[in-house]
Amino acid sequence: MIYILLFLACAPEPLYDYGIICAESSADGAVLEVTADSNDCSYDQEGVEFSCEVSVDGGVVTVTTTFVEGEYDNDLCGSNTATCSADLPPGDYDLAFADETWPITAPMDQDLCIPGGEPRDTDYW
Repeated sequence: MIYILLFLACAPEPLYDYGIICAESSADGAVLEVTADSNDCSYDQEGVEFSCEVSVDGGVVTVTTTFVEGEYDNDLCGSNTATCSADLPPGDYDLAFADETWPITAPMDQDLCIPGGEPRDTDYW
């Protein structure tokens, strides 16, 4: 039991709304497709977790990313990507990500890329 508590106490903290997102309409315009990129070199490329989620509530589309660093320094470095999507009927919306809100009209006629949280301090790498 003590080992589990120690492991949980040492587990990396998740970072929310981290990285960059780019949103675009699907070919038929009915789906909002989001690609998220951590835009950073992860400490443990094999153990990192990076995910993306889109939710639609009325006229607000919210995108959330979650980044959890791996636990081991394995000298592998790379950016991490994730994709997520949501059905989005034609209309006007506010797209929210990382304390920013951007007006969009679905279907979108061009991609929209939004920077999220700041990169971590990487001096220890």
